Amino acid sequence: MPDDVIELIRAEHQRIRGLLASLDQQSQDDGSNLGHTWSQAAALLLVHIDAAEEVGFPPALVRARDIAGHRAAIIADHADIRDAVAEARFHAVGSRGWWLAVGAVRAAARRHMDLSESTLLRQLGDELSDHERAFLGRQWRAFVLACTLDADQGE
Repeated sequence: MPDDVIELIRAEHQRIRGLLASLDQQSQDDGSNLGHTWSQAAALLLVHIDAAEEVGFPPALVRARDIAGHRAAIIADHADIRDAVAEARFHAVGSRGWWLAVGAVRAAARRHMDLSESTLLRQLGDELSDHERAFLGRQWRAFVLACTLDADQGE
């Protein structure tokens, strides 16, 4: 199902993991792409967590499925991700302070992805109908597109 929200989220998780992992390799090379890759990873993470809060697990859906505890833990990880991304902006790419902030982003993102995949996505995958998953997937795609267009206009 191309618009399945669960599959869209998992695909974004894989992309985020890949971008964050590639930072180490790029730092060992000449480091010229480090800032670009970081910008991509940070932007994707921020849009992803906004989409998750707005579309992926809106409060009404979570209450109906009795998974509020999982949502609260994931929201806390989102706050940690936002804070660490903001901290990275204060440091030159590749500097010690920047790497510390990137490390905090990685830790919070890893926690977020592992928790959401092992609990929330699994439970929603079991409980949502194909129609609900497709509906949320279309909303997810529309939200991400709107955020991307907004970011492009801000450049």
